[in-house]
Amino acid sequence: MGAKLRAIFLPILITLLLIEIVCHFVLAKNLLLQDMPTYSLKNARSNFWVETNPDFGIWHAPNADYLHRRACFEVENHSNSFGMRDKERALVSDKSRVVVLGDSFVEGYGISEGKRITDLLEKGRGIEHLNFGTAGSFGPAQYYLLYKTLAKKFSHDEVIIALYPKNDFSDDDYEIWKDTGRYRPFFVGEYPNYRLIYSAKQPQGDAPSLGRSVRGLLREFTNTYNVYTYLKSLILYGSKEVQSRRNGSAYSGFYDFTDEGWNRMRYALEEIFEEAAGKKITVVLIPGPQDIERYGKESGPTPLAKNIAALGQAHGVNVVDLLPAFGQSGTDWKKYYNYPCDRHLSEFGSALAAQVLLSHFSRAESQPAEKPSGAEGSGSLR
Repeated sequence: MGAKLRAIFLPILITLLLIEIVCHFVLAKNLLLQDMPTYSLKNARSNFWVETNPDFGIWHAPNADYLHRRACFEVENHSNSFGMRDKERALVSDKSRVVVLGDSFVEGYGISEGKRITDLLEKGRGIEHLNFGTAGSFGPAQYYLLYKTLAKKFSHDEVIIALYPKNDFSDDDYEIWKDTGRYRPFFVGEYPNYRLIYSAKQPQGDAPSLGRSVRGLLREFTNTYNVYTYLKSLILYGSKEVQSRRNGSAYSGFYDFTDEGWNRMRYALEEIFEEAAGKKITVVLIPGPQDIERYGKESGPTPLAKNIAALGQAHGVNVVDLLPAFGQSGTDWKKYYNYPCDRHLSEFGSALAAQVLLSHFSRAESQPAEKPSGAEGSGSLR
C-alpha cells in the first residue's frame, strides 16, 4: 500500500515543486509584476488592503502591519487607527493641515515611510499632510466618496487631489469591473446626470475564516499562488481594460482617454470641489512610463493637461502637471520608478514629485493674490 501511495503522490509532489521553482523564477526575473512571498506567519495573518468600507470599498485595515515584498523592494507598511497608511492623526487640530487624496501613488506603494510624497511635503512645508491614498485600483469616484465620508471629518484647510491618468480612467469604468466580484462604486449615466452604483451587493469584509487563512498562507509561502492570482486578475479585467483603451496596450492617460472617461473624471473632481468649497484645492497629474515616452514624441500641452487646466480655471483650482519635469529630454525615466519589478514611483521619483510641488507651493504662498495656476497651457473642456 505504501509503495502504491508513493507511486501516486511522489510524481505530484515533484510536479508541484517544479511549478513552484518556475514561478519563483518568473517573479524574481520580473516576468510578471507581482508580489513575492515573505515566509512570515505574521504577514499571512495580516490583511492590509481590505474591501470593507461600505462607501468606497478597498481601504487599509486599522492598526495593521504588513511586509510588502517584490523583487526590487521590501517595505514595511503600517496603518493608523483610521486605516490610513500614515502616522496617527487627530480629527481636530488648530493648525493648518492638508488632506491628500489619491491611489497607490499617494499611498507610497513600494516606498518606505518618511520618503513618500506626503512625508516630503509635510517636512518641506512644515504642516501636516494627511495621507488618504490607497492601492487596490482606487479611482476618482472613490477619491470623492472617501473625502466625503472620511477625510472631510479631519479639520483641514487644503486639499490635494493626485491623479494617475494611466489607470484612473479605467478604474472608474463600470463595464470593466462589473463581473469581477469586487465591491466598487461607479458613476454611470451621462454627464452631469450620473447615478452612483456598486459592482457588488456588499463589501467582502475582513472577518477571520478558514479560506482567508489558507489564502494568506499560500500568498506568503508560495510563489505559485501569487502567479495564479496575477493571472486570475488579468483574465477577470486586464484584457477588458486594454480593450477599452484608445491605443490599446500603448495607452497613455494623458493622450488617449475617451470623452466618456473624461466626463466621469470631471464629474468626480467637481463633486470633490463642491464638498471642499472654501478650501484651497490643488490637482496634481502624475505620469507613468508610457506617458513619459509619449511626451517625448509629441509637442505642446497634452490633451488631459488642457482639460484639467480649463477645469481648474473654471473652479478656481490650482493644477500642477508633473509630466514636463519627469519627461525632460535626455532623462532616463526608469530611475523614477521601482523598475523593473514595478511601475510605481521610486524614492527618486517621489523626491522629484515633492520637489516640483514644493516649488509650486512656495511660489503660490509668496504671491497670495495671484490667480490659480493651470497646467502646462490652457484650453477648453474636451
